[in-house]
Amino acid sequence: MRNLRITAALAVALLTGTAVACGPDRAPTAPAIGALRADVAPSADLLSAADGRTASWSVSGLRRERPLASDITVQQVIGPRGGKLSIPAAGFTLEVPAGAVATETTFSVTALAGEMLAYEFGPSGTSFPIALRGTQDLSGTLAKRLPRGATLGLGYFRAPSDVDASTGTAMVAQEVEATVDKSGHRLSFGIPHFSGWIILWRNGFTADSVWEP
Repeated sequence: MRNLRITAALAVALLTGTAVACGPDRAPTAPAIGALRADVAPSADLLSAADGRTASWSVSGLRRERPLASDITVQQVIGPRGGKLSIPAAGFTLEVPAGAVATETTFSVTALAGEMLAYEFGPSGTSFPIALRGTQDLSGTLAKRLPRGATLGLGYFRAPSDVDASTGTAMVAQEVEATVDKSGHRLSFGIPHFSGWIILWRNGFTADSVWEP
């Protein structure tokens, strides 16, 4: 009998039971969130709701060491050549690559007040032919206090009310992988559409979690 190998992604699916659409005749399964690796390019869409209109699930959000006292919003007009805008106080930068928009567009980013690393983007509801790139400075966050093997990712929330600072959780309808650079201080991820995204974490799987009899 050939060896059976359960990968980290399958292990997450078996343990969490999270749903994702896989076709009309197949049971949904859930892939793993992106690992803390510097050698994998970000922006792969990992997990979407079985019903994009209503389905959602709870995730744990990464927290700041010092909460933001109030919302912080920045705006920038960006055209087909691309551009960048950032919120230094929140440690966040958004890069719009060339070709992401066809005309001059007013982009906005709002860092939501409080401990959670949650952001709202505009124009609301916009999808892009080329994923935008977000980077988050992990200094000043509780990333180093996460359990060993924890992994980080990005979760799409529909409204600020889906983010619950009292429990440190959020209800999301989509997850996107993220990667950490070699210094361990910078998180990078692709943003396929707007509006609300939160940086989340999960208990991850190390090499010891791969089972091969």
